[in-house]
Amino acid sequence: KRLYSYDKNNWNDYSSPININVGTTIYAKSIDKYGNDSIVRSYSAANLSDALLPTAYDNNTSTYDADVKR
Repeated sequence: KRLYSYDKNNWNDYSSPININVGTTIYAKSIDKYGNDSIVRSYSAANLSDALLPTAYDNNTSTYDADVKR
């Protein structure tokens, strides 16, 4: 059985993809056929703009790859 939670107290069956908002932490665990719980894992949805680097184009056509799709 696969389970997910937003607070590690109330667990829901994971049967289809779920959507989470930026800044949300979600927890996941599984229970085997003998009733043993797995280790609880967590995932935090980061703001994608925090992970993006500044624009790489420097107006120098000799360093620009024209094959890059925008």
